Amino acid sequence: MANSGKNTEVLMDGWKMSDVLNSIETPVTVDTAETTVFNSSGVKTYVTGNADATLTAEGFWPASSSDANTVESTLSAALATSSLNVWTWYPNGTNTGNAGYGATSIETGYSITSPVDGTVDISIDGQVSDGRDRILSLRPLSCGVTASATGTAGVAIDNSAATTNGGIGYFQRVTSSTKSLTVVIQDSNNNTTFDNLISFTAATARTGERIAVAGEVKQYVREVHTTTGVLGTAIDFNAGFRRK
Repeated sequence: MANSGKNTEVLMDGWKMSDVLNSIETPVTVDTAETTVFNSSGVKTYVTGNADATLTAEGFWPASSSDANTVESTLSAALATSSLNVWTWYPNGTNTGNAGYGATSIETGYSITSPVDGTVDISIDGQVSDGRDRILSLRPLSCGVTASATGTAGVAIDNSAATTNGGIGYFQRVTSSTKSLTVVIQDSNNNTTFDNLISFTAATARTGERIAVAGEVKQYVREVHTTTGVLGTAIDFNAGFRRK
C-alpha cells in the first residue's frame, strides 16, 4: 500500500522545512570497482566501494523572508560556508516508531526562481557527509513541552535484541524560547532501568544536531527531556535514532 507524500515532515537545523518545501530527494549510490580477470567465464565481476548520497529539495520562497531569522536567510548563509546542515525527514510523519531519514549536508546550491506569472520557487542542493541514516522517531514533533519537567520520558522502542555496532542520534529543536531544553537518548535491557546513551547540547534556540556512538545499544531505546527556565511558548522538538 502506497503512502501519500503530503504526510512528510522535513526539518533542518531546527526549521520546519515542510512549511515551505513540497519535495525532497536523497539518492544514494555505491561505487563499484571492476575485478574481471581472464578466467571470469565471459562475465564481468565487481566489488563494492564507498557509498555516496546527495540531497535535493524544492519548494516556495517564504513570505517572511525579509526577517533576518527566517528559513530563507538560513539557506542563503549556509551556501557561503562549509558548515554542515542537519536534516531529518519522515515520509509518514514523526509519531514515535515511524521510520525516517537523517543526514548532515553541505549546501552546494540554492536557487530562487521568480516568474512574472507564477510562484517564487526555491531549490536546494546538498552533498551529504557521513551517509544517509535510516532512523526511527523517538518523539512526535508537535507534542509541545509546556511546563518545567525533569526526566520526562517518551515511549521506548523495542528492537527485540541488543546490537553491538553503535548508533546515531538526531535532535531538532523547532521552537525558540527562554526555556532551556536538554534531550537525552537512553537505552535499557528490560524497559525499566535506563542508561544515558546520547546527550544532545542544551539549547534555547532552534538547532539541529547529529551524534554517533560506538559499542552496545541495548534492546530498548527512548528519549528523555528536561526543561528549565521561563516557559514562554511550548517547545516542539524531535529526536530520532539509528542502530548501526
